Amino acid sequence: MKLQTGIYKVKLKTLIEEFAILQVYHRDRKTYYRINNGIENDIDWLTERNPCIVVKQLNQLNVQTARMEIKFRDDEGDYYSFPASNVDVIRQLFQTFPEVARALGSKIRAR
Repeated sequence: MKLQTGIYKVKLKTLIEEFAILQVYHRDRKTYYRINNGIENDIDWLTERNPCIVVKQLNQLNVQTARMEIKFRDDEGDYYSFPASNVDVIRQLFQTFPEVARALGSKIRAR
């Protein structure tokens, strides 16, 4: 299947039924793709490896609900997880624990 520039809903070929967003775009006379917000690849790799099944092309992304999860590991190797369903929770997390924000590349200063 020849993919046109745009966004597509795809089903990943994994054990868990998971959907993703495939972005197809042109730059410098070449066609590239990206799955979700992953690494940019040449479209030939996608067609050769076939890691997903195209469900349909989308005009726009219609989002019903969204949820984020910030995960990090401390210096002792222990894992932590902070779920959030809105931006205010993330903002509060970064204000309370600026170390987490800095680990993600923010320029937040220490308290």
